[in-house]
This record gives sequence, structure tokens and C-alpha cells, in this order.
Amino acid sequence: MKTTEVAAAVGVSPQQIRNYLDERVLPPAPRTASGYRVLDDRHVAAGLALRALGAAYGWRLAKLLMVAIHDGRLAEGLVALDESVAALHSERMRIAETMDAFERLRDQPREPVRGGPLSIGELAGRLRLRRSALRVWEREGLLRPQKDPRTGYRFYTADDVRDAQTVLLLRGGGYRLAAIAAVLEGLRRGGGQQRVREALERRREALLAVSAARLRASALLARYLELADIEL
Repeated sequence: MKTTEVAAAVGVSPQQIRNYLDERVLPPAPRTASGYRVLDDRHVAAGLALRALGAAYGWRLAKLLMVAIHDGRLAEGLVALDESVAALHSERMRIAETMDAFERLRDQPREPVRGGPLSIGELAGRLRLRRSALRVWEREGLLRPQKDPRTGYRFYTADDVRDAQTVLLLRGGGYRLAAIAAVLEGLRRGGGQQRVREALERRREALLAVSAARLRASALLARYLELADIEL
């Protein structure tokens, strides 16, 4: 096949095919006596797999995998893909946990906060917690109390108290700190639980689209490996 034919089949320019060959993300192409590259169906299959992998996993990982394949390190490349899949699954689980946490908050409305700023001791007493627990939540970014510039003592506004009540409620429900942090950040920025839940739902739908793209990329990669007779 000519370079132009492979380029048309893959959906890129002939120069891009030459670049792919130089980057070794396509299989090696021998040259004729007159210097022309000899390409075949393997190069088309590799190009389609590469582009699908790039769209689904990102170009850095896609090129890393294809170079690893052509260097005889397929297993190493697949490990990198597995790590990316695991990260996607973890994000999906965090979103599900965060949305569930919002449902818990909706079912258990908090009491309004009255009175002026509280000291750490007063807040700990109100929530029946140790002061050390509030300090841990602060280190984790869950609470953001202000400090008196003269004494350095912490004080908690009505918003801080509501955040602390939210943390206490969700921790009692077994939610992880990461999910609680996402809830609090969403409430601080989004202006309401419903808006944040809608944003999380949009992100979950986007992850489903990514999963579908990765499924297609996997099929094209498997097709290339079969055509090129490449095994682990």
C-alpha cells in the first residue's frame, strides 16, 4: 500500500503517517530499492488503534503503549492501560459515593446555626467531639476556621459550624474523607445541593462515554495484535 492509501484509511495526512513511523507507533516499514516505504494492512490497523487509544486514554499513554508493543514489551504497555482503567473506576466510585452522601444530607436536614463565632472548645462541646477531631478535619481541608491574628486562637463562624455538622453526619454514615471533601467543596462553590448533584451526574455520564471509547479502542487494538501476530 502507498502512504497516501494508508493515510486515507486511517483518516490523517500522509505526513502524519510518516511522523507515526518515525515515532515507532506504527510497525516498521521496509523500503524498496528506490526508497519508497512498503506499507500494508497492519499499518492501517495500527493507525486506527493508535487514534482510538489516543481519544480514549490520551496521546501520551497511547504512544507509550504502541512503542512498547513494537519493542516487544506488550505486557508493560498493558499494565499502563490497566492503571488508567483503575483510576477511571476509582473516580466513578468517588462520584457514586459523593452523590449518595448528598442524598443522606437531603434526608437529614441540619438545624439552623444560632449565635456568634465559637471557639474550638465550644464547637467540640456542641458536637460532642474531641478538639483533636476538629483539628484532624482541618488538616484534611474539611474545615477552614479563621484565626485571631493576635492570639492565634481558632474561631468558627456559622458556615464553619454547618460544615462541621456535615462532616460529623457523613462520617457517622461511613463516608470517606475524600467524598466528604467533595460534598463540602461542591456546596461552597455550587450554591446548592441540587446544582452540585447535577454536575456530578454530568461527570458520571462523561465517564460512561470514556468507557465506551475505551471499549472501541480495545477492539481495534486486539484487531491489530491479531493481524500483526503479536502475542504476550
